[in-house]
Amino acid sequence: MAVIAQACPGWVRQTDVDSCWAAALEAWGRADPQGPQVQQASLIARWSDQANGGISGTQMERLANSLHLQHAYLPVVGQFRRSPIPAIRAHLPTSYVSCMYTLPGFCHTVLIYRLRDHDVSFMDPNGGVYLNRPHSWLNALAPFGLLWR
Repeated sequence: MAVIAQACPGWVRQTDVDSCWAAALEAWGRADPQGPQVQQASLIARWSDQANGGISGTQMERLANSLHLQHAYLPVVGQFRRSPIPAIRAHLPTSYVSCMYTLPGFCHTVLIYRLRDHDVSFMDPNGGVYLNRPHSWLNALAPFGLLWR
């Protein structure tokens, strides 16, 4: 079984309904001295452009550039959903991967720290919990926005 992993990050709970992106970035910075050294409250104050602490894709791209993070958007094209697993596999050996995905009516962001042959492990800011889900679960949540160092 192949395992690609970073150290399990400390959990950070989101402080607002849609501030998961900011909590994930704060958790990343706490776990990785080379990661973004930011705090959720300051990120929301500076970068949130949506209600309830949310952020648009355009604003997230600006934030990623300001933090010198690499980013990719994996859209849905017709019926085709691109899996984020190959990109996570490529970047996780050297960086945590922040993964924004789509749920009915909203987007959510988690911080991925481990990938195995059939599952992915992440810190979910919604409650500040650690979860493990099969690749098939993640693949169903397209489109995706990914950030890495």
